[in-house]
Amino acid sequence: MTSLPLNPRLQLKSPLLPFLLLSLLLTLASSTASADQNWQDLFDGNSLKGWQGNTELWRVENGMIIGEGPDGGPVPVTEFLWHEQEFGDFVLEAEFRIHGGNSGIQYRSEALPNGRAKGYQADLDAGHQYTGILYEASGRAILAPRGEVSRLHADGTRTTEGFLTGTDALIEKFDTNAWHRYRIIVRGQRARHELDGVQVCAFEDQHSNHQAQGKIGLQIHAGEPMRIEWRQVRIRPWDVLDGDPFTDVSMAKEVVEKKSAHWIWSSEAPDSGVEVTLSRRFNTTKTSTAQLTMTADNHFIAFLDGTPILRGIDWSQTYEHRWTLPAGDHELTVRASNEGGPAGLLGTLRWQIEGSTPQ
Repeated sequence: MTSLPLNPRLQLKSPLLPFLLLSLLLTLASSTASADQNWQDLFDGNSLKGWQGNTELWRVENGMIIGEGPDGGPVPVTEFLWHEQEFGDFVLEAEFRIHGGNSGIQYRSEALPNGRAKGYQADLDAGHQYTGILYEASGRAILAPRGEVSRLHADGTRTTEGFLTGTDALIEKFDTNAWHRYRIIVRGQRARHELDGVQVCAFEDQHSNHQAQGKIGLQIHAGEPMRIEWRQVRIRPWDVLDGDPFTDVSMAKEVVEKKSAHWIWSSEAPDSGVEVTLSRRFNTTKTSTAQLTMTADNHFIAFLDGTPILRGIDWSQTYEHRWTLPAGDHELTVRASNEGGPAGLLGTLRWQIEGSTPQ
């Protein structure tokens, strides 16, 4: 792997900052417009059109799909709300809130008699013991625990290939009353689950019976009173810019200790409203898989060879972009701005040539 520090080139004072940021944001918006057009809303916000399920347990209210026991009481039987379409390789996003009980998102699944399901599930429960894991309903049960990158072999055995950092911290601060976002990326025999932008598990299923496509379903689990709320449920085809769900992960071979970030900025204390431009030239001899990870206090926009590829607006969040990097000379440029007080930028660019050891 190659890690590049970024060096200051110039600074611009605040009068130009609003105009520069507006221009850059408009450029970035136009570059992502075509990708946004590929999203398909599975929930229209007003009805269960396109879905099939037990209306005694599922309803639409205030722009949400709600799963709840009769009159708010115990759930008599496990049920699924199934979407009528089937999907193969895709990116699925859905926002949720859960109060009590257990739920989840079935994908590449099939509906079985008596309210059962068969297939992969992105699990979810109010106690967050299982939230984020990969579970196979009517099959092999837990396939990928939270925080692990797992390979499921043809003979039915499972090996842990590595660990994903940040999952424990994510669950520790999980607010049950807040909305959270599930993201599922599926390509071929590989998939990854993400929660609020954090990679929580990834897996490869090498078994010959793995399901290549199937239905999307939302679960309400039998038992104690519970309420699961869903909104902004949408899906789009997998795209090459989404990367490989299994290999394009921030994986460690061992569980690592938490470390403090080392911030990079200018040598002088920054004033309010200052923008700094940082750049680094580099060369790749062959087509590579690249990953840019970055955050800044307060804002940044990253460009590769003049094209915007990543932006951040919240210093408390880490942003990532993965893509296929062609061979040749390249320049990574980052424009970062500070609103006031301490300022910092943390950025790492890594790339690996396919079929070779990391550089």
